[in-house]
Amino acid sequence: MSDSIELKRGFLFACTNKTEKECFERLLFGAERTYGPVVIRIRKGDLLFLNNLSTDVLIGIFQATSNGKYNIKPDAWNGKYPYQVNVEVLGKTMVLENARKILKKIGMGRYTILSGKKLIKLLDYFMPNNLIFNITQNLNELEPFHTILAEREKYRKNKYVEPIYEVPPIEATTFWDFP
Repeated sequence: MSDSIELKRGFLFACTNKTEKECFERLLFGAERTYGPVVIRIRKGDLLFLNNLSTDVLIGIFQATSNGKYNIKPDAWNGKYPYQVNVEVLGKTMVLENARKILKKIGMGRYTILSGKKLIKLLDYFMPNNLIFNITQNLNELEPFHTILAEREKYRKNKYVEPIYEVPPIEATTFWDFP
């Protein structure tokens, strides 16, 4: 029996000023068919981040409450983004400015599967430099920091080998394999 600890994976979704509101109202993230092969790999419990391309901000931290699927809510975004996942906010939403710069520094693109070192690097951006837990703070507000610290500790304790996620390039994808 393996004593390895399963680390969470992270996924980045994109939105614009036109689509962000619906993401939050429905607690649903979506992607077009091109990114279907990535979205269907999302599992309940994976960490998610939302990049608003219009304002260049990164919003997090979210957790998948369902596996990635095809057309969870067919009417969402007028059907334009059929590959979807239900989400919940961990604690309260945090917004990072200069998302493009942060993502470039980490080596992360849209709909990239993150794990191990890259996920920890991204989570660290959401961690305040001077985090002091105040006894009067709402425990719900501390949830994202607990997640960040727990994942960092799991990574530190294990000799973790980065998995290779093969996402076929669009030219090699056969869409009839996907609903």
